[in-house]
Amino acid sequence: MAKRMTNAHTHTFTHKHVPPYLAKKIIPWPLYYLVPMSMIVSIVRFFSYGKVKQKNALTYEKVRKVFYRIRFMYNKFYHANFLTYYIICPLIWIVIFLPAVIVLSDMIGLFIGKDFVDLGINYINTHSDIPFLKERLPAFVEFVHDQHWTFKLLVLLIGLVLFQSGRNLVAFLLSRLKFLPGKETRALYMRYINIAQFAKYETQNGVLDALTHNFPDRTRFIVLPMDMDYMQAGKCRDSYPMQLKELAALKDEPKWKDILFPFIFAHPERISKTPGYADEIKTGLTKGTFAGIKLYPALGYFPFEKELLPTYLFAAENGIPIITHCIRGVIYYRGKRKKAWYTHPLIKNRDGSALELYSFNNSKFATHFTHPLNYLFLLEPYYLMQLLDSYNDPQLDALFEYNKQTRILGKDLKKLKLCFGHFGGEDEWRNYLEHDRTMADQRFMQHPDSGIDFLDTEKILTHYFGTSWYTIIRSMMYQYENVYADISFILHDIEIISLLKETLRVEKVRDRVLFGTDFYVVRNHGSDKELYLNLKGRLSEADFERIACDNPDRFLTTRFFTA
Repeated sequence: MAKRMTNAHTHTFTHKHVPPYLAKKIIPWPLYYLVPMSMIVSIVRFFSYGKVKQKNALTYEKVRKVFYRIRFMYNKFYHANFLTYYIICPLIWIVIFLPAVIVLSDMIGLFIGKDFVDLGINYINTHSDIPFLKERLPAFVEFVHDQHWTFKLLVLLIGLVLFQSGRNLVAFLLSRLKFLPGKETRALYMRYINIAQFAKYETQNGVLDALTHNFPDRTRFIVLPMDMDYMQAGKCRDSYPMQLKELAALKDEPKWKDILFPFIFAHPERISKTPGYADEIKTGLTKGTFAGIKLYPALGYFPFEKELLPTYLFAAENGIPIITHCIRGVIYYRGKRKKAWYTHPLIKNRDGSALELYSFNNSKFATHFTHPLNYLFLLEPYYLMQLLDSYNDPQLDALFEYNKQTRILGKDLKKLKLCFGHFGGEDEWRNYLEHDRTMADQRFMQHPDSGIDFLDTEKILTHYFGTSWYTIIRSMMYQYENVYADISFILHDIEIISLLKETLRVEKVRDRVLFGTDFYVVRNHGSDKELYLNLKGRLSEADFERIACDNPDRFLTTRFFTA
């Protein structure tokens, strides 16, 4: 019998579990209120599927037919014969589009103090030998200048919106003037669209059904919930507890029981504000309702927050797997940054002062929450003692049997079963490939079976800012026996496959790389079956079987598996 594969990183939360104002901190206040998640979902539903389209089907079809007939008549006229194709249509183009260019040039000229139209006429008079242009063009320009502003505006709209050449010109000018949306805005737009496209599924059951049909029969799925109630982007339509309850109920259904492995989210703010939630995590894991723990520090916390430490110790002692988000993205804390966050709680400058975290927006600052070096204060006993010293909490000291006088830990987290989701991100993989002056990122080429010396405390600061996350994570995987990383999201980038192949050749590392797709967040880069088949076709059968079958079996506690 063929081995069963496992997709180690998927999602089934619906649009109801996402806060409405993800555009906050990206689009200025109060404009982000104009693009709530509900509006995006409604628009996509209208044009794609669902109750809205069915309700307005007749109107929708009528509008679509009108636009189709206009385009059909235009194309029929344009290609009718020699006269229309080579004479009439070019004249129409000149009569409409050329005035639009003149009006637009005048508007730009007012801002920068140059008359582009006069410059163009002078150039034609100097370099052109065509009498028609020299005689008629100035008169035509003067005619356009003499018209009322409403006529100019109408011409501009027609010329620059209806004509493809006009739209290309607008896009070119906006890109040069830096008016087009930036990378983060485009990423947010795609995230909106991804969520809205799956909004036809009102329940996680529907999303899970869509997910499973992208993979071979009997494929297992680790499903990761998202607790976005505290990210300060508005109130979710359905709260995280409702999402978790629905997910737990799916695990009990015979249809999903053997293939669904839901995780439970650990958020320090929920633990501190919801009495008994830490116990709920332990109970859910002990009973087998949940197969592991999900972390997402970018939502507004460091992964070593004190509220999380008892849960980590429970996980380490019971072999409970943890998957933590480790990539830059558009889902991050949208509220006001706390004063305490402006310096790193544990990493120091060379003079012993607190490390300043210079980031001027929430997107950049989320990187400090997500940074893989933060987990060194959990995994390495030397740094864990520094963490406990900083909290100076007798209960935590007792929990870890920490003797401050002798500097001895009775219990530690060195065997914490931790998976870095997304392996740091494809941009950090590219950083590794491009860094040819950073010695830490060069080391693997000659010493593939080594890595960063994390106990060299003087270099930690250098690694924090100058070493790729790929190198940091791979070093941790080599040095800590229970550290894993999944390639979800980043596997859409075909350029990193060569580095993935090289990574899978390294002893101690190849056994802890996991296959995952990040369904459905990565949908704009391709469907899950496309990502799966592309990767399977580029890796050897043995390598794919290792990351998709063997390694996930080791990562997940075997007691969760059924025959």
